[in-house]
Amino acid sequence: MTSQKIFSKLSQHISVGRLPTINSKRYIGKVEPIEIVMISFPLKSPSPSKVLGSLPDLAEEIVLSRLEDLAKAIEKHYSPGAIIKIPGSAEILEQSYKLAFDYQRELRRMCLELEYSHVQFIESLEIIGGKEGPLTETEYLDSVTEVLNYINSSQKLPTLESIDKQIATDSYFLSKYRGILRFLETDLSGTSMMTKGPSGNLPSKRKQDQMRRCIAKKMIIESIKFSEIVTQKYPDVIRFRVHPNDNAGPKYTFNMFETLSLRAPWHNTVRKDLQGQFTVGPLHSFASQPHEVVYSYGRPYYIRAVWG
Repeated sequence: MTSQKIFSKLSQHISVGRLPTINSKRYIGKVEPIEIVMISFPLKSPSPSKVLGSLPDLAEEIVLSRLEDLAKAIEKHYSPGAIIKIPGSAEILEQSYKLAFDYQRELRRMCLELEYSHVQFIESLEIIGGKEGPLTETEYLDSVTEVLNYINSSQKLPTLESIDKQIATDSYFLSKYRGILRFLETDLSGTSMMTKGPSGNLPSKRKQDQMRRCIAKKMIIESIKFSEIVTQKYPDVIRFRVHPNDNAGPKYTFNMFETLSLRAPWHNTVRKDLQGQFTVGPLHSFASQPHEVVYSYGRPYYIRAVWG
């Protein structure tokens, strides 16, 4: 295995930091692909100010293409190549599980049609030791409670008190927490949770802020637990992540888009300018620029600039 060439290919897709290490002993004398695991692609943001719809579009296609290209580049220097496994994590987001299922199913269909054979989507049920392979809609919806119960059964992982302490003392953790609050403010705006609240009445702005903070902390706790479960399932793999990271290992931030590493496709829209160049951002950020919506697969896929 020409490790330096493989590391070089990996470094082109991660943010600045120490290069990922590969457990070479695992691969010596064996013919098996290098495994890269990235928890991502949960479901599309419900905010119409950020995205064009609830199903994957050009933003997802671009990121899937980058993942496939990375695996193929590794294959040129290590014949077994690489497999990129993507566990979904929609269960911990407390949003529509039906939309999550439709989103994941369409991602699989896109990979088949585009022949992205190196990218695999893994069901959360499989991560916790349940049925392997894609689930039917009924199986998926029935599995949500089992997955959440498994995640929350862990005794050794974070408590609300430990999360509060980290927010108060760790600047990186505080930045992550504030980032979640920002996207929740947009994603939950206009939803029944924010317009009616648990009592059925319109919550005050202060109450809405308290609700978002509670949801954000719960999401952090469950995401940490889920990540640990994924580590137990895949102990000797390279781990990519979608959030900012110091890249000192064992996880490395994957550049979703070549020049915009911190943009997630499920929170953004792709715009093609008049010169044919693509940019990525929340849909509302392009509101002042004349554009038209381009359709593919029978749904809005990206926006294209037009002369004003």
